[in-house]
Amino acid sequence: MKEKEPRRVAIVGAGPAGLYSIEHLLESDESIAVDLFDQMPSPWGLVRYGVAPDHPEKKQVIDKLFRYFLHDGRVRFFGAVTIGKDISHQELADCYDAVIYAVGGTGSNELGIPGENLPGVHSSKAFVGWINGHPDQADLEMPLDCERAVVIGNGNVALDVARMLIRPAEDLERTDVADHALNALRQSKVSEVVVLGRRARIHAAFHSPELEELEHLSDIDLRVTSGEDAYNASRDIDSFELERKMAVFDRLKNQETNAGKKLVLRFLASPKSIKGQSGVLGITIEANQTQRDEQGELIVKPTGESEFLECGLIVIATGYRVMPIGELPFNPSSHRVRSEAGRIVNEDGPLPFIYVTGWARRGCRGVIGTNRKCAGQVTQALLSDLTADASGSRAANADVVPKLLRDRSVSFVSREGWDRIDLAEKLAGREQDRPRVKFTDVSIMQHYAACIRS
Repeated sequence: MKEKEPRRVAIVGAGPAGLYSIEHLLESDESIAVDLFDQMPSPWGLVRYGVAPDHPEKKQVIDKLFRYFLHDGRVRFFGAVTIGKDISHQELADCYDAVIYAVGGTGSNELGIPGENLPGVHSSKAFVGWINGHPDQADLEMPLDCERAVVIGNGNVALDVARMLIRPAEDLERTDVADHALNALRQSKVSEVVVLGRRARIHAAFHSPELEELEHLSDIDLRVTSGEDAYNASRDIDSFELERKMAVFDRLKNQETNAGKKLVLRFLASPKSIKGQSGVLGITIEANQTQRDEQGELIVKPTGESEFLECGLIVIATGYRVMPIGELPFNPSSHRVRSEAGRIVNEDGPLPFIYVTGWARRGCRGVIGTNRKCAGQVTQALLSDLTADASGSRAANADVVPKLLRDRSVSFVSREGWDRIDLAEKLAGREQDRPRVKFTDVSIMQHYAACIRS
């Protein structure tokens, strides 16, 4: 029986969407090999740079995917490689049997209000990158010498940011929080964090486990100021999860211990403008109210009443946004790469053997595990297309990629190079009884990788 022709697939993006794609490909076809590209010297994407340091359990997904990445000889890693700069999109298409773009949300949603660009206003993407040691955010100026910080948004990331700002720094000393962030938090003067939600409690996107975690924070007063949200259990609660969430809000309403630090969940409040010059002085917010529309649905309307809230730091946690990826077809209204069933399409139809998965396909929503199903759908489409393809394998073309990068003086990090970085971080962490101490300088990471070029 004739052996199946080997194929090699390029995956752009080493976060959960890319790693789940590797898992599906290796398990589905023994003839498939994968080259994984990432702009960072390290893999893991938002698992490394986006998950809150005090949530190590959410990083355990690495443990499962790690064996595919580390131990299977069919996988090569090319870290610190920017697609469109170090190697073009067309070169990838020419060198591989198929290309999957698994690039996440590299941008952030904006509020569109005056003062949004003042120093001291940061996106949640920038804040979590700063606290997790992302090289692009390591040098951010985070003004923690103020008494009050405001977080705008009502999702889990908003709670992550608020929790990092208000909890005692010593709670983070055994985590993989970036050293510069830990040192800054030790000196922080922030004693109150206000989390603003435009809509009512019932609309909040927080998950119940994240809310319940607030109840276990030590030495922190918790308050919920909901206003009148027209809440009616018989009409509005249609699931156990929502009922559980509302019960948490009710328990948090009066959880005050005069601890000196305060976390306030404030609903029915919209940001209108941010005041300041060389830094943030405060934010004007407008009160909202709920009412029923003609269909009986609960909607939010402004009351016209406004209030100025003094603060020195504002974090906008209203979501990530997918940005255009080179010349790939992009829908600016939905902020997604144009695709059908995972196949990237332009006005003439599908681009041959070019695919997209993860946030770039779906938009910035879902948890880490959501990417597994999405990657499975896309890789099945890819494998189906390869099965029907009679043009022959281009796997041998991929052998020129390391030489191409070397000739362009690209100091890429190989899989073996990442092993060296990973070991060095863990050894540094062991000395402090921490999981790892992250490097935040790309050149230092490349030094530890020894710029191995396979």
